[in-house]
Amino acid sequence: MTAEILKLRALPTPRWTALGALLGLATAITVAIFAGIGEDQLAVALGADLPTSVAAMILGVWIVGLEYGQGTMRRVLTAEPRRARVLAAKLGLALAAAVVLTVVVYAIAIAAFPSIASAHDTDLPVSDLLRSGAAALVSNVAYAAIGVAFALLTRSMAGGITIALVFAFVIESAVSAIPRVGDWTAQSSVVEIHDALTQQPGDHAVLRASLVLVAWVVGLVGLGAARFIRRDA
Repeated sequence: MTAEILKLRALPTPRWTALGALLGLATAITVAIFAGIGEDQLAVALGADLPTSVAAMILGVWIVGLEYGQGTMRRVLTAEPRRARVLAAKLGLALAAAVVLTVVVYAIAIAAFPSIASAHDTDLPVSDLLRSGAAALVSNVAYAAIGVAFALLTRSMAGGITIALVFAFVIESAVSAIPRVGDWTAQSSVVEIHDALTQQPGDHAVLRASLVLVAWVVGLVGLGAARFIRRDA
């Protein structure tokens, strides 16, 4: 785990990814200063939720895919031949990175958006942002794990990022629009959990959504883990 943490701190991709998420937040804050936070907290969704979800998935892919991209996975497994332990360290770091990034972004959002909303005669309680942050933590941990899974399945950093983003934001979005079938996608489950945590009107099948999301994460990570543990790097 120590080596993974050093890699995360020393190499540029995590810093650029975090900077991209913070830049997205800064842009949303700047626009909100002039135009307000928008309907349904649009500024929060575009400035905090979207950038951190993309960043979490990229970090998940990168933490595993870097060695495949550089051709150094065999060296890693020579130093630590217990593949399950290598995988656990990488998965744990990906989840931790997603949590830290989400907390930092939402801490800034909580400091900025309520006062901006007040300046535009709009009420945005800190408690609402805390609930949104809790929902973002759930979804971003799931997205980071899915990123790890696609890196393991593709054995490629670039390929893993591409497939993960297409899966999350294209395929899932399209399938979610299909009646009944769409209720069983990871994206629909994330939305259902978000709506429940942020106390949106209506009935929310939180238990079903949670089980569906866990099934997607466990299924994809399990497939990736099986490929990683049972085959040569």
